[in-house]
Amino acid sequence: MHFHLPKPVHGWPALFGEVGIIVIGVLIALAAEQMVEALHWHYKVAEARQELRYEIGHNLQLMDWREMMAPCADRRLDQLDMIVTAAAATGRLPPLGKIGSIDGGTFPTAVWDSQISAETATHFSAIELGSIGRIYRFLELSRDMSRDDIEAWRTLNEIVGPGRPVDAVTLDQLVRALIVARQINHYGRRYKTSINKIMTQSGLGADFAQIDPRNPPVGRPHNPPICQPIGAVVPSAYGMTVN
Repeated sequence: MHFHLPKPVHGWPALFGEVGIIVIGVLIALAAEQMVEALHWHYKVAEARQELRYEIGHNLQLMDWREMMAPCADRRLDQLDMIVTAAAATGRLPPLGKIGSIDGGTFPTAVWDSQISAETATHFSAIELGSIGRIYRFLELSRDMSRDDIEAWRTLNEIVGPGRPVDAVTLDQLVRALIVARQINHYGRRYKTSINKIMTQSGLGADFAQIDPRNPPVGRPHNPPICQPIGAVVPSAYGMTVN
């Protein structure tokens, strides 16, 4: 039986030529892999960018809704301020019907959080990443304010009822709630202005208010309770809900 051994390389030029072919092949393979990886992240970033547009657009719509109610909230807070001031003088809350409240939404950030966890955000340009990060910082602040706002209006709604004596502790809680509600009513409008400025200056565009057609927002009434007169029907007990 005869074995055919590989022929030896004849000379250094031939050896370098074969090694060069191998190196070039490896480099081509690596370059192709990098191109596939770059293409993968290109599509991932494009998809993430659109999802972020939907989420930011949804939040901007919530801000628009909150801004629309702001003048009504100011007027209602003026009314409640007079009621609380009178109660401090008389020691008694008057009979009071439904006063309404602010419902500014929860300001979701789940899409942005998921893009950070998936490391997709690191593939955005530095300018775009910084701008989106600043936008979401304002959205997080808006979400925190919304929670405080809901709590303040919940406290204020505790005066809706048939009338009762009021002590200094309760009056102090009501005054604090009035202060918090007024401050949030003011700063909420400033946050939206700041977000629009970031989008315009960074080149992200001012047309981010794109609502995801797969998840349309819940319709808002054109005349929310906070914009209506204080309810004429006074509940017979505190904590009752009246229409």
